[in-house]
Amino acid sequence: MSVPTINQTQLNQHIASLERIKRLGRRAERLRQINSNKAFRMRNGSIILSIVTVAVGSAVTFASFIDEGILRAGLPFLNKFQSGGITFFLDILILAIVILSIAALILRFGERAAQHNFAIEKLTSFILQNELLREEATSGVRTLTLKDAARENERYLNLVITLPPTTDKEFFRAKKDLEKKRTGNSTRKIQDFVFSSRKQASLSKKTKKILRRSRNVMACLDAMQKVQVGQELWLCGGTIRDTIWGTKCHTKDVPFSDDIDVIYYDSSNTSKDEEVRIQSELKKFLCRNWQVKNEARLSSARTLEQAIAMFPETCNAIAVRLDSDDIYIIAPYGLSDVFSLIVRQSPAALSEEFKKRLAAKKWDSLWPRVMVIDTSLEI
Repeated sequence: MSVPTINQTQLNQHIASLERIKRLGRRAERLRQINSNKAFRMRNGSIILSIVTVAVGSAVTFASFIDEGILRAGLPFLNKFQSGGITFFLDILILAIVILSIAALILRFGERAAQHNFAIEKLTSFILQNELLREEATSGVRTLTLKDAARENERYLNLVITLPPTTDKEFFRAKKDLEKKRTGNSTRKIQDFVFSSRKQASLSKKTKKILRRSRNVMACLDAMQKVQVGQELWLCGGTIRDTIWGTKCHTKDVPFSDDIDVIYYDSSNTSKDEEVRIQSELKKFLCRNWQVKNEARLSSARTLEQAIAMFPETCNAIAVRLDSDDIYIIAPYGLSDVFSLIVRQSPAALSEEFKKRLAAKKWDSLWPRVMVIDTSLEI
């Protein structure tokens, strides 16, 4: 798509706004790296503290129930202590347990790691939207104004005030870490594109377990794997969402949609005839109402992950595929909302589109436990 005709003032605003938005994206990446580094340290600290506490506690318990003579024979260095000295030694170990327990309460490694993981999730969401905005601008789909830059700056500031505090030293260290990643990781294969937190990793495992138990889902995934069309096909939409909701609600009669939504990304061939051809191939393996879409034709996204991030609802922004015996997941906004039965407007969607889909789909009527969150009302 060619860039629309604009005057010099508009062009200057476009260039200046794009540069400001790029800077905000880079800052968000550094903040995400800071929180990633901190979460890693907190997790390691929690593990080390737990190991030391268990080790000292085990030593005290063992020593308390073993005869002193056997203890001295097994540990010759204890012969240096008199009988009272060994009791004093055990008292020191007990004191160490108390100190370690107090340290655990003060340092709160687990709680702090959870805070940083939550910050990673929010920053990843911001970065995805920022990348989409920049790519729309650079591809000519959108001409930026100073208002666009101001809105993005406000969104960044509203995000930053909710994050754990950082120092300049951490900021510069994160910058170096990002530079190392870019030089050492120039390419990446799509595997599980889910936020890298313990909670999301656990939900990813649960998702795979739930999907494997569903004959409907596995039949679709198996057919998608068997068909030879030269593309990586991903199952998305209501089939995945309803399967998870059905499990959460303990519903045997899951109201599955008749349509089986399948997406792929191929910018080299955006013909709709190709989508129809793939649908026909899929029907040879499984007679269902396949709905195949090439996201390169339908959206301005440059990658499949970005296309999924543009889905209207976060609980629907999920895609899966079967490769050999492994299930891979793409979930740009994580899996928390779908497991919490929350329908929330995704950051990349328009409020009008979201509200129209709510009225048409009637998820809260089909699923009484579903909660709709209208983000347009949030401050």
